[in-house]
Amino acid sequence: MKVMVVGTNFWLRARLVILLRYQPGIDMVAAAGSSRKAARLAREYQPQVTVMDVSEPGLDEIEAMRQIRAAYGDARVILLSNCSTPENVHTALQAGAMGYVLMKESAADDIVAAVRSVAKGKCYLDQNLRDGSAPEA
Repeated sequence: MKVMVVGTNFWLRARLVILLRYQPGIDMVAAAGSSRKAARLAREYQPQVTVMDVSEPGLDEIEAMRQIRAAYGDARVILLSNCSTPENVHTALQAGAMGYVLMKESAADDIVAAVRSVAKGKCYLDQNLRDGSAPEA
């Protein structure tokens, strides 16, 4: 499956690319530091899954998802966030995110599991959100 990573933090973006690049069955096709570049790359590479870090300021995830989906209508987006408030999670899912993973609470395996689940068309919520143990940020 083709995967793209989006995030304003270069180092986190690079770590995600490295993590995903070496997973069997995952083809890391692109990485972007802005929603504008992500939309262009989505059009060019047509990734099945986009993993978007929204833990840093400067990236409006709702607008970024809109742009990516406008560029490539079959795009499936997973948000990586530090915020676990029910309002934020609900807003993200209503806007079209198919996955929501808490950065501070999750291991690398959780991100990979989210990518694989979303690629199959299934919604993925971080285990801490499912069992209600996530701290609200």
